[in-house]
Amino acid sequence: MDQPGTNVAAKAALNHAIADPGWQMLARYITYKAADAGRCVEWVDPRNTSRTCSACGHLDPASRRSQSLFVCSRCGYGLNADVNAARNVLRAGHARHFGAKRDQLANRAS
Repeated sequence: MDQPGTNVAAKAALNHAIADPGWQMLARYITYKAADAGRCVEWVDPRNTSRTCSACGHLDPASRRSQSLFVCSRCGYGLNADVNAARNVLRAGHARHFGAKRDQLANRAS
């Protein structure tokens, strides 16, 4: 406690080593359970989902006013930041899933 900040790199490496397998196991379990129930899982990139307006698609870090408030700097759309991000993730998942299905159908037709 006399020297705060000592061995920070070692602690960060340990935390990273502990956290990585946990997320991989969770992802594997979710995928397994979804397949067992006849469902599919689409993994999407969550970057910028909380900074992008789910109404107009405008990306601006200033739109994320606080931890819980999102107000679009372009169109003024306001919503809870987590709900806004969830809508963006859902849209990306649908685009990925139905885009892949559309491509499969197009390949079968040709």
